Amino acid sequence: MPRLVIVDKSQKGFARYCPAFAKGFRSMAEGLQKYRMKRKVRRLFSKERKDEIVKIGSPAIPALKELLKAKKWNDRSAAVDILGKMDDTLARLLVIQTADDENDIVSSNAGHVIWSMDNVSALPVLINALDNNNVHVRCNAARALGRIGDGRAIDPLIGLLQDDYQSVRETAVRSLGETGDISAVPALINAMKNDEENVGYSAESALKMVGSPAIPLLIDGLKDGKASNRIVDILVDIGEDSLPALREAMKSSRMEKRKAAVIAVGRFKKFQDVFGLVMALKDPYSDIRYEAAWALGEIGHVSAVSSLIESLNDRDGAVRWRAAQALAKTEEKNPGSVDLEKVKEKLREFAAGSKRQRQAAGYYNDIAEAVAKGREKFEVQDVPDKPEHPKGIIFREGN
Repeated sequence: MPRLVIVDKSQKGFARYCPAFAKGFRSMAEGLQKYRMKRKVRRLFSKERKDEIVKIGSPAIPALKELLKAKKWNDRSAAVDILGKMDDTLARLLVIQTADDENDIVSSNAGHVIWSMDNVSALPVLINALDNNNVHVRCNAARALGRIGDGRAIDPLIGLLQDDYQSVRETAVRSLGETGDISAVPALINAMKNDEENVGYSAESALKMVGSPAIPLLIDGLKDGKASNRIVDILVDIGEDSLPALREAMKSSRMEKRKAAVIAVGRFKKFQDVFGLVMALKDPYSDIRYEAAWALGEIGHVSAVSSLIESLNDRDGAVRWRAAQALAKTEEKNPGSVDLEKVKEKLREFAAGSKRQRQAAGYYNDIAEAVAKGREKFEVQDVPDKPEHPKGIIFREGN
């Protein structure tokens, strides 16, 4: 331990060693130094020379801590501003404590300072603040962590998804998206299933921020019907990078996954997907056949016409209706692409020997309107009981 030698000048160079006196002298010197620093800080503070106080750094914190207890709220608020600009752990902790100030302006300013912390060195303090009793502190700390984007904040932010306050959960979701970290994707997909609309919407927006790296996990999430609609929106928003994975998902053994993939592919309206969607018209599940017919109508390519005509005889009424609508759309986009004679033939096959004439009429009229602009009508006639009159549907030309 270094020794302090005290020289007593009154005794002409006589020096003596006194440990107790040295300790007291050192303590007194430190106290004097702190006192002078406080005076300096207060003087600079009174002249609003905040930047100079910031440059002083850590030695100025004791004086600023006292100013946080000042009677005037504007003094407390100004002290918060200065502490927020310091790259110091103690300064940040004091700001977080001030978020509970009785004055709304001071507490609000403290919240803003917390939100503005964007240095990686603030990470430990911000992560710790996620457990703070003040809901505003938790929200602002989460927002700051999202902006910093450090992977060490992912797990603490995921834990915040269980917070009692919806506003905190929403903020945590958005912050996870801002980090852009792929490890947050499963938690965000799960958050989309939340019954609270705002939380689910925030999770959707967050996954869009993650973008293309999230595609494999999003594709896997299509199997969950509760989140599939939102996942489709995300994949479409990400863009054509999603298409290869979606085309593969159309072949999945999971019905919900195939259905969602068909919907997503249809929204891209790419000719290259016609073949895959035509194959989906033969899917054992009517929901998928229905969506495939819709998707083909959105694309509107002539190569799908014959398959859509075949679907006019589908065993499911909704699929038949959607196929008729798809044929009408295709005709509108490609005049002359739909052969009404083939449509009539398929509808006769559908309606023969049954009471489906009125349904067939509805399908035909939708298509004929697009084909002939209303010049060709389809009429359902009552079928007499006499055996010499065959049952079926009758077409005729008219105005």
